[in-house]
Amino acid sequence: MAIDLVVAWRIYLLTKQGRETPAIPCDVYLAEEEWKVIYAWEKKQLPPDKPPPLHRKPSAGSLPWEDSSGASATASPERPR
Repeated sequence: MAIDLVVAWRIYLLTKQGRETPAIPCDVYLAEEEWKVIYAWEKKQLPPDKPPPLHRKPSAGSLPWEDSSGASATASPERPR
């Protein structure tokens, strides 16, 4: 549970800092290996040499509960009338 708390705190810190200072490069808070792995996993391509900014606008379908159109995948279907 202690590890979960540390991970949750770090995610919260990165989210807060990304909102307060969106132009700051991500390597201020993440090691080079960390941001490159995250970038490669998310984008499915090799990371750039220069670290991207900490904050980025999410693209449609980038959240696990959204499909590629940006609609909620967990939305309940309409009821028949």
